[in-house]
Amino acid sequence: MNPFSVLSFNIRCEYGADGPNGWEYRKEQVFDLLRMSDADLIGFQEVTPIQSNDLGHLLSGYFGLTIGRDDGISGEATAIFVKEERFDILDKGYFWCSATPEKAGSIGWDAVFPRIVAYVVLKDKQSHAEFCFFNTHFDHVGKIARRMSSRLLIQKAQEISQGKAILVVGDFNAKPRTETIRLFLKNGYSESKRTIKPKRGQPKVSFHAFQYDPQRSDPSMEWIDYIFTKGFHTLDFDVIASSVNGRYPSDHFPISATVQID
Repeated sequence: MNPFSVLSFNIRCEYGADGPNGWEYRKEQVFDLLRMSDADLIGFQEVTPIQSNDLGHLLSGYFGLTIGRDDGISGEATAIFVKEERFDILDKGYFWCSATPEKAGSIGWDAVFPRIVAYVVLKDKQSHAEFCFFNTHFDHVGKIARRMSSRLLIQKAQEISQGKAILVVGDFNAKPRTETIRLFLKNGYSESKRTIKPKRGQPKVSFHAFQYDPQRSDPSMEWIDYIFTKGFHTLDFDVIASSVNGRYPSDHFPISATVQID
């Protein structure tokens, strides 16, 4: 199977209170970044209806699956975009990060909001290899919820994949040494960032609150975005830290990996 590229990007919800960092002022930066990356698979987090519409128009060559966390339609969404010239969609779906994952809008454990996982089962048009792609955004408050969401996602991915290779991306709201992240490593997943030597000047944080300064350390900035693989080999990993006149396209850096099925 020829390598392909995957991108995970928390684009920051469209909030009026963001002022100069509002969506209307930074969306062209997001669009330029997406055109430049030309990723084959994309997982977006924090997508609002306006943003979903904008992304749909830009990514016209992609199949889009946008799932709102409230009921599957409304609410902040987790979205997957698949380049149609590269992959066929064999199946798609979603579930909530809770003890009742099929119950729409269910809030899990000590979480503040409903959280979801969206997924697609894909077939590569070149090699005919099949694999699964999952995208999620874990709760920002509930420590128990994050840990239990990892357990649930790992279990569901095993059931859905039926032995196929697996990609999991998203904003996990968890630092690298937490049990939320370690659970994936304990269950046979690799984290793409850990398998590739960091590029010179590569940021050590993925969340920066629109205030990233490579010369300054800020404890509020942290690494919470991940690309996990199972049955894949990571060939390259990058943090896309582009900015224009000091303005960043989001409060998270998008992360990307080039992968190949083992």
